[in-house]
Amino acid sequence: SPLALALSLSLLSLSSLSPPRSLSLPLVPFPALQGEGVEYLGRADDAVIAISNYRLHIKFKDSVINVPLMLIESVESRHMFQLHITCKDSKVVRCHFSTFKQCQEWLRRLNRTIAHPGRLEDLFALAYHAWCLGSSTDDEDQHLHLCRPGDHVRQRLQMEVKRMGFDMQNAWRVSDINLKYKLCSSYPQQLLVPVWITDKELESVGSFRSSNRIPVVVYRHQRNGAVIARCSQPEISWWGWRNTEDEYLVTSIAKACLMDPGTRFTCEALACSQPRGEGPDSSDSDFDSSLTGCPGPDANTAPQKLLILDARSYTAAVANRAKGGGCECEEYYPNCEVMFMGMANIHSIRNSFQSLRAVCSQIPDPGNWLSALESTRWLQHLSVMLKAATLVCSAVEREGRPVLVHCSDGWDRTPQIVALAKILLDPFYRTLEGFQVLVETEWLDYGHKFGDRCGHQEDAVDVSEQCPVFLQWLDCVHQLFKQFPCLFEFNEAFLVKLVQHTYSCLYGTFLCNNGREREVRNIHNRTCSVWSLLRSGNKNFQNFLFIPGHDMVLQPVCHTRALQLWTAVYLPTSSPCTSAEDAMELYLSPSVQGDELTSRSLDRWAYPLTLFFSLSTHSILLSVHSLYSSLSILLSLSTHSVLLSVYSLYSSLSSGSSWLSAVRSSSGYAAIMGPTTTSSPPTFSTCQLLPASPCSSASPQPHPAYLDDDGLPVPVDAVQQRLRQMEAGYKQEVEVLRSQVRQLQMRLERKQYSTPPSEPDVDYEDDIVNDSDEEDSLSDHSEDRFSEGSWDRVEQKDTEVTRWVPDHMASHCFNCDCEFWMAKRRHHCRNCGNVFCKDCCHLKLPIPDQQLYDPVLVCNVCCDLLLEARNREIRSQQLKKPIATASS
Repeated sequence: SPLALALSLSLLSLSSLSPPRSLSLPLVPFPALQGEGVEYLGRADDAVIAISNYRLHIKFKDSVINVPLMLIESVESRHMFQLHITCKDSKVVRCHFSTFKQCQEWLRRLNRTIAHPGRLEDLFALAYHAWCLGSSTDDEDQHLHLCRPGDHVRQRLQMEVKRMGFDMQNAWRVSDINLKYKLCSSYPQQLLVPVWITDKELESVGSFRSSNRIPVVVYRHQRNGAVIARCSQPEISWWGWRNTEDEYLVTSIAKACLMDPGTRFTCEALACSQPRGEGPDSSDSDFDSSLTGCPGPDANTAPQKLLILDARSYTAAVANRAKGGGCECEEYYPNCEVMFMGMANIHSIRNSFQSLRAVCSQIPDPGNWLSALESTRWLQHLSVMLKAATLVCSAVEREGRPVLVHCSDGWDRTPQIVALAKILLDPFYRTLEGFQVLVETEWLDYGHKFGDRCGHQEDAVDVSEQCPVFLQWLDCVHQLFKQFPCLFEFNEAFLVKLVQHTYSCLYGTFLCNNGREREVRNIHNRTCSVWSLLRSGNKNFQNFLFIPGHDMVLQPVCHTRALQLWTAVYLPTSSPCTSAEDAMELYLSPSVQGDELTSRSLDRWAYPLTLFFSLSTHSILLSVHSLYSSLSILLSLSTHSVLLSVYSLYSSLSSGSSWLSAVRSSSGYAAIMGPTTTSSPPTFSTCQLLPASPCSSASPQPHPAYLDDDGLPVPVDAVQQRLRQMEAGYKQEVEVLRSQVRQLQMRLERKQYSTPPSEPDVDYEDDIVNDSDEEDSLSDHSEDRFSEGSWDRVEQKDTEVTRWVPDHMASHCFNCDCEFWMAKRRHHCRNCGNVFCKDCCHLKLPIPDQQLYDPVLVCNVCCDLLLEARNREIRSQQLKKPIATASS
């Protein structure tokens, strides 16, 4: 009632602290997270607005918006009755009120809730984790579930060293000089350096590099042994200081690569060391491998020239000498080459991003859209970053040269280049697990200042320290995903979620400025991990076009004309107040009058996939149709032939269930796997949420499945949604075909034990399928084509052979089609040989026909058939017994 609503609103407005969980009442227009409580709830102009300790929620009649509070950068009042909310990810939200007083009141409330936290405990991430643990009986197991980055993240250094094949005996070593962060607070505790460099020399190098960020190795090319290292600028200053240990360390990186040349050199050396006609076990001890002219890493071989890539321009590098910095001089670093990339600093990037946000918040379809977008220079900055990463990739892959990357401090532009180059070089980092390792290593371990750059550090009032550095890098990853859509395991929704939670403070992954601060404040044990949401098993973030096992090195087109505006982030649309199924229909229904460009893009992607999918399904349908058409002929054949035909159809259906894997590996994907040199003009959708009519708080709420575990909507990708729908449709078709063939098999099994053909039989044709008159006539004359001997009964035990399905070919249960995984075991049916789950294959019966006299596992279908056959045999034996006559 209105009185109850007014009373509830007055009580909620008096509470400034996080209320208990009981506040998730029907009046709250959204499902609250653990520990989330609504602080303010009221009405805007034709909308319901609520502020919790985690988010701002605005619900219009036909749209819903959820914005985490820490994602909001500023709030201001415009035109007296409008709240203009600017977000850190470029989103702009506008909300209208009926009166000026009401607008000012909500302005005051929002400004108070989005203020910079005075202490770490004020962030919602800690309360969310505590409430999640409080709701579980086993805190330890629940904590592992909430903080489940996996061993590939927790033990990333050891696993990466092993995966990339570092020679830890002769070339490299892991130094513990930074144990407890005593050398550098923004570096990890274990550093990878050449094996002959001592810790004392590393200390001397630390005194010469800015913030003690010494050159360390972070990547090794497995085939040629070239490495990528990173550091900060040398402190040369105007006095031209030098450091002998630093020069020795830089040149030693190239020498260590020569000592650990990689698999390509190993294979070439092995081939060169074997004379023609001799194997590796040749006993010819007089053979001289030097006669083959095969190069080898000896004392006289010069290492490859090391490339020192400075992300700054030459002018900026020289200007930093006034602050005590500078750049390497090639005269002091022998066998090294210095190149400058001219990437802008954080202040220029921040100004560019603010200009981009202003352009994206304009009215839809401005006349100067392209010129305004060009004036922001955002795409130009992305182009320069891609070129720098491509240069590093080319030097390592093609030339086999080691590369040392740095900028001023080594925690902004340096991780952008290094992490992007690793994605280009190594397909492991394009998977979900590899991308997590990449972010944890290059951004979190090596001290990117997330707290200062994102503005959620304690008392972070210095706006000049804020800059969307990580967002800019994710935009470049998005550009690679657009050019190579089949070579990334994750989809665009994965990147969008990562953008949101960089600022949301729901998870503790991106809190603080470096690993030392996170360890001192025990962030790992007090907050949840973002990888618990972006985990490998979450199908919302899996790319259906991904081709696993492809080791292609990416060569992207870096020109500005080939880049696209990231519309899913910079031009977001409001979330429809519907369920996930309705949202899918919104993108898939042909009657929706939506964006013409999106529809064309969807058709362009869906057409080749539909072609591939329709081929496999069409062949299955033809097989079933041919079986049905010739049903009368099959019934006149021997039972053994019929069962073989049914088994072949079963095999085709089993292979049809894995149609997606077959299509992924088909050669037709080459048409859409390569880079795109042309970009479509960006679509524009306004961020201004204008309600059409009043919306009551008692109106239907969004479907819970539409919101993810983070309380935010799942980003909708039309291509991925269409692929998801196609997969579900074809799985349903395959299941229907399996059911029909299963019924056919059961009828044929009954046929084996039926009466002789002279007696009337059941009309199978009418029960299974209704064919044309031509097929009926074929069935009438089918008996004339075969001799009488074709109806002779053949014993099943003499003809039937169990065909076992290998374990590796069974990914789903043959009956219920559930997917197998580590905790769901496979069970073979000893009668039919197919693979089932425990629920579908848990009964045990003897099978005398196969000389299995002890009870063995059989599936449910075979169990029914065996029991029926046993009962039939018992009845037939009883009928054969003579009837005893009563004695007189």
